[in-house]
Amino acid sequence: MANYHYTGRDHNGTQVEGDYRGNTIDQVIAYLRHEKITPITIKEQHSIQVKKGQTTKITTTELILLCQQLHTLLKSGIPILQAIQGLSSNMPNPRLAYLLGEIFKHIEAGTSLSQSLALYSDVFPPVFTNAISVGEQTGRLYEAFHHLAQYLSQEQELKRRLKKALRYPIMVIAFLIIAITILNMVVIPAFIEFFDNLKIALPWYTQMLIASSNFMTQYWLILSIIFFALILSAYSLTRSGKGEYQWHYWKLRLPIIGIIIEKLLLARFCRSFAISQQTGIPIISALHIIPPSLGNRYLEKKITRLREYIERGESIARSAQNLDLFPPLMLQMIQVGEDSGNLDTILLELSSYYEQEIDYQLKSLSSIIEPLLIIIISSMVLFVALSIFTPMWDFASHARA
Repeated sequence: MANYHYTGRDHNGTQVEGDYRGNTIDQVIAYLRHEKITPITIKEQHSIQVKKGQTTKITTTELILLCQQLHTLLKSGIPILQAIQGLSSNMPNPRLAYLLGEIFKHIEAGTSLSQSLALYSDVFPPVFTNAISVGEQTGRLYEAFHHLAQYLSQEQELKRRLKKALRYPIMVIAFLIIAITILNMVVIPAFIEFFDNLKIALPWYTQMLIASSNFMTQYWLILSIIFFALILSAYSLTRSGKGEYQWHYWKLRLPIIGIIIEKLLLARFCRSFAISQQTGIPIISALHIIPPSLGNRYLEKKITRLREYIERGESIARSAQNLDLFPPLMLQMIQVGEDSGNLDTILLELSSYYEQEIDYQLKSLSSIIEPLLIIIISSMVLFVALSIFTPMWDFASHARA
């Protein structure tokens, strides 16, 4: 979607101007005709102008705060138009303030809140707009914002814990790569001439260290080109349709990490499905809007097939079992939820269970990775130390003899 700035005249002949977000200029013209505005100019805006030094990115924290504020205001009886207008004038993020101002204009012109939010799908995902749509239909809009605030908070917390758990091993591995590069490119070449002057037979591990250093110093440019070419190729392949599907499939089959990724996706699915049920979104509609938000093409295709089974009249648990989609425990709990009519409660419990499992496995992973990295670093230091100092000791022994 793009932002369009238009000028025109209303039915009274007064010149008006404004902004509209749409896919094509024809869509803007259709909107203006609906509003009885005769267009004069329509220009596409390629970027949103913001104050210098301020970010244009809307963070999850800002969306959570927005949902909490709208929940409080609407629950207090303040009309939605007044609430959005007040928030847009006090929003610190200029882009979010701009979007709220545009949403206010759309609602004032007769568009519903959910339809207005759907025009900005890069900020408000389908699960968000559909929850708001159902909230509008049921007259419980403030509850929809409350559920969305909880959903976004849990999603943000899960991402934070994942980043925290992976930060240490990533930093250590990066440090290890940098250290090996500096060692081979700078440190070892300084000792090669010294070893040549000793005129003694070098042990095999010292010869191996010198050979690796010579190889890197002579072919570093070729190695760098190959390295970046492999990264670019892998990136391009995983962004293609079939390549992305295969990569997402094999990610779930990786040892140790694959189990964590699978449970992360299951927790995200259960939470999204639960929020859709709490806000009143029909099951078929929920299974249509949730898969793209999971971030895994393989699981997305499986859930699409699950929706097709349910459309034919089968239950969720039986359909998922036929597709081998969920673990046995999850299938049993979904069956209980369907039988008891408390599917949303069961899904939230499943989401909490998988999040606890992820926490436990991340801690276990850290307890395995940390000693393993220490062993690798210690072995590398020992190998380098022996490679450098053994010839010196041999030379000292020969000199004394």
